[in-house]
Amino acid sequence: MIQEDRLPFKTVFAWCFVILSGLIAAYIAFLSLISVWVGLTHLYRAGSWVPILAGIVLLILVSWLYFRLARTILRHRKEEGIINSIP
Repeated sequence: MIQEDRLPFKTVFAWCFVILSGLIAAYIAFLSLISVWVGLTHLYRAGSWVPILAGIVLLILVSWLYFRLARTILRHRKEEGIINSIP
């Protein structure tokens, strides 16, 4: 009986997912940096700390979530590749 090896397809899908989520994270990080920039350019106004704080918190949150997601996916793919390569 011939068994299909789905490992290359899953690996390509995992890498595409990591790259796509990286692009989304980069877009959100860009928006958060714009928020910080707007807050810094309007320091003379009363609530200028709000966009600065929101941008920094969003940047930290998105970076943390992306790196956790990418590490989990790639570690899972690596473990699955090792398990599937054992005869």
